[in-house]
Amino acid sequence: MWKNRVTLRVTSVIAVSWIAAAACGAASQEAPTLADNLRPMAFFQGVWSCQGEFPRTGTHIASHERFAPDLVGDWLVMRHVDLPPFGFHALEMWGYEASQKQFVNYIFDNAPEARRYVSHGWVASRLTWTSSMQAAKADRFVFERRGESEYQVDYARTTDGRTWQLVDTLDCRRQKA
Repeated sequence: MWKNRVTLRVTSVIAVSWIAAAACGAASQEAPTLADNLRPMAFFQGVWSCQGEFPRTGTHIASHERFAPDLVGDWLVMRHVDLPPFGFHALEMWGYEASQKQFVNYIFDNAPEARRYVSHGWVASRLTWTSSMQAAKADRFVFERRGESEYQVDYARTTDGRTWQLVDTLDCRRQKA
């Protein structure tokens, strides 16, 4: 009888531990909400389907983009995946540098490269991410909001800091959850 009570207690402790661990795991998997300083970027949250082209050649391109808050809402993470025949993949982390009073975007891709961009936020319906102008070839992304469920993003490069050459353009539509 003593062994049965010990076995029951041990089994109960294990069961309670598993339930507690499962509850903690479920709580930690809940999507965080964006921190106040990132709320201007809330428009992007969700899954997007994009179609576009490389204007220089007219070649069609398609991709998916997914935006979600992460790290307790202090970052908005974007995953970009080109659809075949192209294979570009990128992970972007959008945040806010309070000391500089600007937004920051770190891009890691399968080139493999790591790049840093900055933005002062929305100007009317446009959000522009620009790389360091000290770079030999600076580049930028310009997102233009077109209603509540669509945006266009243009990627361009410059070698002189004045003239921008459009590399590709995408029209993205929000997908239903």
